[in-house]
Amino acid sequence: ALVYTIFTFTILGISGHNTPMQAIDNLGSLILDFSWKLGIILGICTMSTSFLSLGYILMQVYKKDYNMPKFPSWILVILIPLLLIVLGLRNFITVISIGGGLLSGVQGVILLLTWQKARSQGDRIPEFKIKISQPLFYFIIFIFCLGIISQIFVL
Repeated sequence: ALVYTIFTFTILGISGHNTPMQAIDNLGSLILDFSWKLGIILGICTMSTSFLSLGYILMQVYKKDYNMPKFPSWILVILIPLLLIVLGLRNFITVISIGGGLLSGVQGVILLLTWQKARSQGDRIPEFKIKISQPLFYFIIFIFCLGIISQIFVL
């Protein structure tokens, strides 16, 4: 969070209201070589931490909840962004956006299915219960699937 905050205030302090959507591209024309490289490093760190944390969590879900070995679960997490690059998407922001949308959608569906399985097969008595009707449950999964499909059509 600290690196992200420093990066944000640095970019806004340098270019102000003229900050483009891809702030890193604008750094080269505004500041010195060393500062430019530092800004690029901070930008890459801030943009990739979200993917890394979501990817790690998803990999742990595959390993612990679905008893997948480490390598196949890692492949499933890495496959979507890698396929986007191979398919010709060269815009980093678009790749991260699509990858995050797909991963978040898949993660939402997995979380709901895991919750349903734990509720029906678990032997532990929970501290509280969330009552969701079956139609609402499947409607929420449907919404996640629509999000996944919409990200695929962004390609």
